[in-house]
Amino acid sequence: MGFLDLFKKKVEEDIDVLDSNIPTSSTPSVDVQSDRFQKLFTSEEKPETTGYPIYELYSRLAENYEKKGLQDALENPDTLYKEQQKEIIISDIQILCRKLQTLYEDRILLVNAQIDHMRQSGFIETTEKLNKTLELFNSHITKIKEIEKEILDRGRCASFIVNTYEQGFKKGVSEYCKNEVEKAI
Repeated sequence: MGFLDLFKKKVEEDIDVLDSNIPTSSTPSVDVQSDRFQKLFTSEEKPETTGYPIYELYSRLAENYEKKGLQDALENPDTLYKEQQKEIIISDIQILCRKLQTLYEDRILLVNAQIDHMRQSGFIETTEKLNKTLELFNSHITKIKEIEKEILDRGRCASFIVNTYEQGFKKGVSEYCKNEVEKAI
């Protein structure tokens, strides 16, 4: 074993290390047995949203206000209080609609500026992608306006919220009455 054989062995080891770090194909491998992969398909949790602000509105509309109604009735079983709380809930959702409209309008202004810049620079493909984003934002604004109108007209969205709140409030009132009767006995 000569002096040069030591360097040759070291170079071969380095090549082996480099070869082991290079992926064998351009597509990432997925370990089907991994916990993370299995959770994606077996989890009972809701899937993550895409992160667009409109999904905040959808999650607010899907909330069940029964617990809030129950708690409110236990604190104050007055029907005037119930009506005020329903109006507060509806107003809160209307404010969220306006907030989201403003947010989307601001984003549209930014995207329009990017489109102008990309068009001037000659990036046609990027401009097309930004135009698709612009279409998506405009469709979200349209949906938000439809939902806000439906809430103002006390349509389906509002009725679900109001009905779940009233259901909880009725349960709370019956619980409150039961507690008052037990106190009297």
